[in-house]
Amino acid sequence: MTLALVTGAGGFVGRNLVEALRSSGREVVAMVHSQRSACDLQGAGVQVLVADIMETDGYRQAAQQADEIYHLASVVAPKQASIAFDVNVGGTQRLARCIRESPSPGRLIYVSSLSASGPCVHDKPRRETDQDAPVSIYGKSKLAAEAELLKLADDLPISIVRPPGIFGPWDRNLLAMYQSIRWGINAIGISRQYRYSFVHVDDLTTGLMQVCEMGKRIKSGDDSDREGFYFISDPHPIPFETLGNMIAKSLDRDPPFHLTVPSTICSGVAFCSDMTSRLTGKRVYLNVDKMREARAGSWFCDVMRAEKEVHFRVAMDLEQRIVQTQQWYAQQGWL
Repeated sequence: MTLALVTGAGGFVGRNLVEALRSSGREVVAMVHSQRSACDLQGAGVQVLVADIMETDGYRQAAQQADEIYHLASVVAPKQASIAFDVNVGGTQRLARCIRESPSPGRLIYVSSLSASGPCVHDKPRRETDQDAPVSIYGKSKLAAEAELLKLADDLPISIVRPPGIFGPWDRNLLAMYQSIRWGINAIGISRQYRYSFVHVDDLTTGLMQVCEMGKRIKSGDDSDREGFYFISDPHPIPFETLGNMIAKSLDRDPPFHLTVPSTICSGVAFCSDMTSRLTGKRVYLNVDKMREARAGSWFCDVMRAEKEVHFRVAMDLEQRIVQTQQWYAQQGWL
């Protein structure tokens, strides 16, 4: 039986990936940072491992025995650059070196981000071969982690996946938009013209497994083709106004009032959110770093490479996925 290790298994994507891997017949080691997350993942075919990505002794054996390693553990909304680079770069480097020590290293799938690529230029979709231009600390840290993996590409089978905005079961970020639109308001940050790619977590987990099974390996050195890099996304980017209308329809509501919030107000809210996080220690999603991305323009990508090389296709269109997500939220009592 194939053994898969998932780091960051306690996160929303990690939970869904663990279930998808288990359902595919794999034996899964779900690595989480805290015992609290471990309680939510217990189940048949899943071994929960509580370990810190920065401490290799806690996961060395699992990493070296696994046939497939899906690396999701990261700091998504960093309070400061040092934390993002320590975890996102240092943790990735430690994990990869640990795997390399194995006599028969498993396949490493690094879940990066569209943020590492950067925003669209001249409103054209980002492609894997484009020059990278991240604008946020998070994006720069993800790109730096990719650079560390490129150094090890001759010794390890590695592929890199860069998803855009992810939503679906267990996601609380898009939940806030559902809650606002339920009351008839869709707050759009900065511009109605910007377009964005999204991917439902079920399509992402399917894509990750397809990349693991069929994807090319990244190459060290100067590789202009950027082999082994993949965007996994719904193929149709949309503005937040369209997304808001889809959510309203899923809630059986009229189209909401679309309120465009100026950049200065968005930045002020992000700054206050940052300060609150520093004082309370609680994680927030909207912070100054995320505002750097919000101001940069459109964020959408081309998925032709994934379609061609690993036969990736979304199982449902975006509107159907929005309805499916609303139904899941309702079943959990979140809406």
